[in-house]
Amino acid sequence: MLKLVPNCGYCTAKKFEYEPPGFCCRGGKVELAPVETPPQLKRLWDSADSDARHFCDNIRFFNGHFSFTSLYCCLDSMTTNVRGSGI
Repeated sequence: MLKLVPNCGYCTAKKFEYEPPGFCCRGGKVELAPVETPPQLKRLWDSADSDARHFCDNIRFFNGHFSFTSLYCCLDSMTTNVRGSGI
């Protein structure tokens, strides 16, 4: 069980024990705009229809597949060489 630590006083982020002050929002210097959940995604989370059940039953699969969509990298033949020491 993690030790209960007070949330950030600026952005209300949940904190971990030993996390340095200002790690989340640099002491109120960084402010993110509130994110509106798209209605299509909210429906998948809140509804009980077959699409929503499929989404909830497979949410780990979807999260895993979309987790690297914002990662930028350049792959070349050396890094994608399956037979060699590449990935």
